[in-house]
Amino acid sequence: MALLPPCHAYVEVFGGSGAVLLNKPLSPVEVFNDIDSELVNLFMTVRDHPAEFIRHVESLPYARTLRDAWRTQFYRGRWPKDRFERAVRYYYLVRSSFFGHIDKGWRFALKTDEAARLYNCIGEVEQIAQRLAHVHIDHKDFRRCIHSYDRPNTVFYCITGSTRIRMENETLPPICRVKVGHSSINGRVRAVHKRRYRGRLMKIWVSGLLEPVELTPDHPVLAVRKREVWYKRQPKPARPDERDLQWIRADELEEGDYVAIRCFGATIFKKSSIPLLLTPRKHGRLDGYRDSVDWSRSLFRFFGYYLAEGHLQRGRTGRPISIVFSFARKERRLHAEVAELSFELFGKKALIRQGTPVPSVTQVWLGARPVAELLNEHCGCGARTKRCSNEIMTSDPHLQLELLKTWLLGDGGFERSTKNRNRVRGTTASYVLAHQMFQIALRNGLVTSHRRRGHGYDLVISNNRDLRRLGYRTFQQRPTCVSRPIVGDYILSPIRKIEDREFSGLVWNLTTQTHHLNTNYVETHNCDPPYYGTVPYRKGIPPFTERSHMELASLLRGIQGKFLLTYNDHPSIRKLYTGFKISEVVTRLNTDKTATANRRPFRQLIIRNYET
Repeated sequence: MALLPPCHAYVEVFGGSGAVLLNKPLSPVEVFNDIDSELVNLFMTVRDHPAEFIRHVESLPYARTLRDAWRTQFYRGRWPKDRFERAVRYYYLVRSSFFGHIDKGWRFALKTDEAARLYNCIGEVEQIAQRLAHVHIDHKDFRRCIHSYDRPNTVFYCITGSTRIRMENETLPPICRVKVGHSSINGRVRAVHKRRYRGRLMKIWVSGLLEPVELTPDHPVLAVRKREVWYKRQPKPARPDERDLQWIRADELEEGDYVAIRCFGATIFKKSSIPLLLTPRKHGRLDGYRDSVDWSRSLFRFFGYYLAEGHLQRGRTGRPISIVFSFARKERRLHAEVAELSFELFGKKALIRQGTPVPSVTQVWLGARPVAELLNEHCGCGARTKRCSNEIMTSDPHLQLELLKTWLLGDGGFERSTKNRNRVRGTTASYVLAHQMFQIALRNGLVTSHRRRGHGYDLVISNNRDLRRLGYRTFQQRPTCVSRPIVGDYILSPIRKIEDREFSGLVWNLTTQTHHLNTNYVETHNCDPPYYGTVPYRKGIPPFTERSHMELASLLRGIQGKFLLTYNDHPSIRKLYTGFKISEVVTRLNTDKTATANRRPFRQLIIRNYET
């Protein structure tokens, strides 16, 4: 009690037994809050009907059968609707259970009279009712409670609205457009949070990524310290593994640290074939076309060539009627493969035109309206608007790898400066397609760099292992891109630059099933007193997870008022609340009904943001 500062408004976010509130001096405004609806109902009943509550409890026998019967009704949903009866039963269950946990067994002992303890406590109900007479009793989640009773500039939500979230279908919508029920690559979105924020913002530029990640300083990022990662110009420590991955606050990251970029993804589209749209001509039906085309490696190679070098020709109605592929005249192997794929997939022969429209160019022309409409649907048209459909992006990664190979053959170039320096570069003018090719590379575990060059975008792969997977010959057998190692399901990529700037505006956060977010490809954590590492209080109460502890710390760092928080002594809690005033106390738990001096010691931390 001596650590509590004088205040106008006192808010107990995790009310529990109310021991602090009931024993502290009065404040002008006092709030008791708890997430347990039955506990809140008990306090309201004691405050409003103390005499009736005492009479009902004193009339009850202290019996195991009564306690077990009410406990069974409580968990099977046969709980009375009358609020007064619910309060009496809940009080009886708590007082007759070991440690006050309904989930545990019936409380009995040989050395003490447990029945007398139950009825002796009733005598204090009148005093408790008087103390609660002017207390606001609230029933909110701790986030809503802190937001309600703190000043408006409390900090919690952690991501700017333009940050892109990687979804399960491999789309990249801004976080401000994600809705509850959408499926991200980290699981289904359960809640979307938004609020106005003013304060510091960390802008992190990562090697190999096109855009930076913008986070509030307290947002955790999955990363590895730079001293844990070996590359060939440093002394060789042990190569990093999944045990070296840790959640690091954004403001604690340094240039040179390695963040985790998630590889791989889900395969959703699993059809073996897709239909062709066969529109009859004005004077007859279309002959020579197949009704469907196999969803195969050959089709994906055809898609890759079209995305690289193809365009559509349209008729008078504006509908696509033919496809034209334009290659350099010396790329004879590519001309022949496109013509072979056209006949294999669609049963139509393509026409190869040498020196058209200029002597250095060879065109492959395919006059097939159903094929043109298929390409228009799944690949788009126009150099700046080409993109892959959701069906392509959620198909088997092995099929996608064939698309990437032919796209690099058409729009890319292999560069070999020395025996040890090889790379392939693909170029596109389409912003969407650039991201999609990067995602396809990630889904296949390829170490890839994403760059902007002039008015276009480059995709660069320089790892010898990956180049051999793409069909290129390399002289060196071991990978050269060891400065970006693969650890488990992640590629570790170094931080190039960190900017710390002031920000004022709306920020967002998402609650997902795994409590992770893939923000601009970087793995981050959502930013649920339950003690750290302990079990839930009882069934029906939401568990207080590790994410919840981090979220609470984030909220308390931003509040304008003063707070005092008690925790069990744990290294993770000490690290989480670094910078606050932390005092250590030792209490003794009554777990074995022994004398006070013999009870098991329990170390607690008292954390506060003010001087006493």
